[in-house]
Amino acid sequence: MILDLFSRRVVGWKLGESLEAELVVTALRNALVLRQPDEGLYFHSDRGSQYRSEAVRKPLSVIGAIQSMSGVGNCYDNATMEAFFSTLKTECFPDNQVFASRALARREIFEYIEVYYANQRLHSALGYRTPCQYETQFKRVIDSEIDAAQAVDAVMEDRALRGRNSSADAALQTAGVAAYGHNRHKAGPAGASPKRKIPGGSGGQSPPDSFDNIVKKTEHYVSVFSGEVHKAKSVVIR
Repeated sequence: MILDLFSRRVVGWKLGESLEAELVVTALRNALVLRQPDEGLYFHSDRGSQYRSEAVRKPLSVIGAIQSMSGVGNCYDNATMEAFFSTLKTECFPDNQVFASRALARREIFEYIEVYYANQRLHSALGYRTPCQYETQFKRVIDSEIDAAQAVDAVMEDRALRGRNSSADAALQTAGVAAYGHNRHKAGPAGASPKRKIPGGSGGQSPPDSFDNIVKKTEHYVSVFSGEVHKAKSVVIR
């Protein structure tokens, strides 16, 4: 059995006929399907030879786990797991502690661990909640904290964006006034026919500026000055 000390949930287990190292490796592999731990995980066990074997040490080193073992002859160093097996034998095993067959043992143990123990059995260490309830509540708390942090970031980003937009609007207004004044100086008083540059005439042909490109071949040219709106006929600026 591999037990998550955080939620008391059995995250990996394997039933076998002997205590070979492969039994532990398979249980570990099953646990890694359910959990993807970061480096620094503590993997605690008793001092059984299978836990000290290279077959078990190698996958633990690959995932960056720190292996921990109980003191010599000290069963209390692995008290949580010893308590779990005591509960398993008391609540799941028959009175004579012997199953009629290995298939029956596997079925009963599976139902006890995956159905009853994970979803129905209450634990005083978890505030009288089941392992799955405890994990779900923890996930909700983490998700709500993440959502709150993201909401704060969104508000700050929105404020910053509004500030940038305000600055951009002011800059565009300033640029628009300057462009209007520049074009008005070139085009003459409001209501007057715009003058054309004659190719080959005095002064030569001046290249069009950005404002000319914007209003080139427009249907109406609208200018705002002294609070009055003047509409001129269609113009072509070259």
